[in-house]
Amino acid sequence: MSGKIKYRVPDYYPSFSCKCGECRHTCCQQWCITLSLEEYDRLLGLECSPGLKRSLDIAAYPLERPQREKYASMTERPDGFCRLLSDDGWCMLQRECGEGALPCVCRLYPRSPRTKYSNECSCSAGCEAVSEALYRHLGPLDFVFAEYDYGLPAEPAGEITEDEYTKVRAVCFEIMRDEKRACAERLIDIGKCVFNYASKKDTEKAVSPSQTRSAAADSRKTEIQALEFQRLLNAKFGKKSISLRDYSDYADDIIFCGQETEPSVCEQFEFEETVYKNRSFAPTKSEPVVRYEAAKARLESVYPKIDVFAGRLLTNHMFYTGFPFSLFGANAPKRAYMSLCALYALLRFVWTGCLCGENGENELIDTTAAVFRMAENSAFIENAPLILRKVGEDTEEALEKIIFYF
Repeated sequence: MSGKIKYRVPDYYPSFSCKCGECRHTCCQQWCITLSLEEYDRLLGLECSPGLKRSLDIAAYPLERPQREKYASMTERPDGFCRLLSDDGWCMLQRECGEGALPCVCRLYPRSPRTKYSNECSCSAGCEAVSEALYRHLGPLDFVFAEYDYGLPAEPAGEITEDEYTKVRAVCFEIMRDEKRACAERLIDIGKCVFNYASKKDTEKAVSPSQTRSAAADSRKTEIQALEFQRLLNAKFGKKSISLRDYSDYADDIIFCGQETEPSVCEQFEFEETVYKNRSFAPTKSEPVVRYEAAKARLESVYPKIDVFAGRLLTNHMFYTGFPFSLFGANAPKRAYMSLCALYALLRFVWTGCLCGENGENELIDTTAAVFRMAENSAFIENAPLILRKVGEDTEEALEKIIFYF
């Protein structure tokens, strides 16, 4: 597809730009970047300075089982960074030859243009510049139209019409725009819409928000099962993610002492010997649910707008992934909603464990971006529903309890 076409984008998108050397966690740090055959050949034959040419000669290598669209991979330095990343945080290729010389994945990320159901493009909150934009955003996230040329082939048609796709998503975004309501309440309404839509009983009613406060909001219990479920998500996804691992381990230490959950073990845990001994918050020697509640109260006092921020992040994630049509197969919208609930719970758990003693935008953004780098660049969306089913938390009622707990 060539030439400019009109895309629907978040309102921050037209002014978005890469932070380049000012970025604390550039997207060429510890990421596997692949090249098509055409891009690999183009980089090897690029006209550039002798110094850059020498770097390009060893910057990529053909894969063991190369394919035309996934032919080669960029090599990494011993520290896991791309070999073309200079000491000041700039890409040597971009600095000398311009953004147009970059491989497709480097040129587009964190953008994600889609044409399957409708022409849309958003940015991943795994990019710290995007998380910063959402944190500083004035008012609810809105969407606008703008023309872009990404030079990508058109995607095959989807399983539903553009009208149905747009209609269902419009209701979900309208619910999320109501920032006077708690993020958890809005997520519950989205769940009701998705479950009704999936039942196909009445198309019109299926996409109508209920705006009713769930009983779970008033009868939430501090149950260890909710924290244990979150710990399972942490183990399955957080600890296996290079960018999220440290935050995941830290949150686990705060809530679970890094040990088993029996009170006797926690009572023996020496907090003064841990890495958070110099932070302004240290958990009490008590059961995990008590420590979590104390940390959560501290988090919300340090970051009073944290719930509004969560809502904007999830709105962006929903747009970025094509929610609730981000999965395929049986019960795809329901599974997409299950993933959304799991992501919300994971985000709140990591925030609570890592930020309860901090008071700075950088700490909040770094933690947030790490969560979304994992969620939006892995199999999290597909696999999170499997964990929910495994622990019996895949019903609409169970999902409400999880959402309101965190």
